Amino acid sequence: MQYLRLFFERTNTLYAQVRHANRADVNVYFNFLFFSITAIVGSVSSFLLASAFVWALVLYVKGTLKYIFHRKIYFIAAIFALYPAAELLSCIVNQRGLPGFLAATGSLMFFAILPILSRLALSTPHSIIQSTGCGAAAGAIWAVVYSCSEYFLLEVPRAEAGLGNPSILAVYALVVSCICVALLPVIELRWRNLLIAGAVCGLGAVVFAGTRAVWIAAPFALGAAVRPLAISRIQFQFGAKFAIGSFCVGVASTLGFQFIYKRFEETIASLDAANFVSTDPSISQRVALWRGGWEQAKASWLFGYGPDSAVELVPLTTSDGLFQFTHYHNFLLTALIRGGIVEVASQLLIFVVILWVALQKSHSAIERSGRTLVLSVFIAIIIPSCVGILFTHDIMNALFVYTIIVGFYIALIEARASNTNIIAQQNGQKENKLT
Repeated sequence: MQYLRLFFERTNTLYAQVRHANRADVNVYFNFLFFSITAIVGSVSSFLLASAFVWALVLYVKGTLKYIFHRKIYFIAAIFALYPAAELLSCIVNQRGLPGFLAATGSLMFFAILPILSRLALSTPHSIIQSTGCGAAAGAIWAVVYSCSEYFLLEVPRAEAGLGNPSILAVYALVVSCICVALLPVIELRWRNLLIAGAVCGLGAVVFAGTRAVWIAAPFALGAAVRPLAISRIQFQFGAKFAIGSFCVGVASTLGFQFIYKRFEETIASLDAANFVSTDPSISQRVALWRGGWEQAKASWLFGYGPDSAVELVPLTTSDGLFQFTHYHNFLLTALIRGGIVEVASQLLIFVVILWVALQKSHSAIERSGRTLVLSVFIAIIIPSCVGILFTHDIMNALFVYTIIVGFYIALIEARASNTNIIAQQNGQKENKLT
């Protein structure tokens, strides 16, 4: 009864804090919730992103939120807006009607960059870094626990956790691992061990998801995320709890290595066969989709067939019509079918802008971590998307958009936000204004 009473007391205290939280505190709660709960209930991430977008618009209309004035942000927001514009244009040109517009609603989240960035600017960069890092670490821990339970207790061939798909789990786990590593040099000392544990647990979930494309992407993404650590002098404090946790993760990873060996053994066996394409089911299905999809794309290459066309066209890529996928297992080919070369160009421009931000020179450790986060997460998502799905999946869409927005905030307006906070405190202002 004592523990139960203590639990209710702490719950009421937390509820009171959330209820009376100011706008800056809400950003902290939201960031932690977004990155942590996705491992348990994946689809909630898209709902959270849409809610944050709508809420920021409402605050702007009411006049209680002012958009930040930053030329780079306006330029980036304009480039991001080209993708939903291309989807809507394809819908109109191909006369897809209401189903087409409904299929294009997911792309509307790319309009959210300016409102959500303006909302994040009400908080200090350190609070955003702390909430993002701790949320990612919590999500990674949940993901590996969920994955181990599925693999060892339920004996599923590939873990899915709360995301409903092994490939989506693998990408999410790699993304949160990259976040933990990228933010490690600038997080408070007391949270560093948590972020290290999160990075390791995320990799454990990647193992049990069994997605080979993510295994290939992991060294490149984490290699980019480690870059700030090579030029930062940070201190670590390892205790008994960390040692016990590391031992448990090590045991689970050793057991998971057998799974990795089995998956790659199947691939090697296929390579040794006379026809690699026909002997590996995963590869053979993708090749059939790519061949059929390319022939379909050439017939309507400018504006595609419409945002809702993939479900109808995928079964037609084979003579037997057995494929019932919702996409072509390649994000550019899927974009080519949905919106033609116009939509492909809009996506490529987004990638160019992301790389432009990520590879610019940094003037502080916080900016460097923000750019590193953007680059590592971009690699973690793009490489698997070449043989998988990206913007047309709700979880992938939300994970990509919001993580990149957080990285942009840390990388681009950290110094400006810090200076404004100091001026606001000196003038006794209640809200921060970015000029």
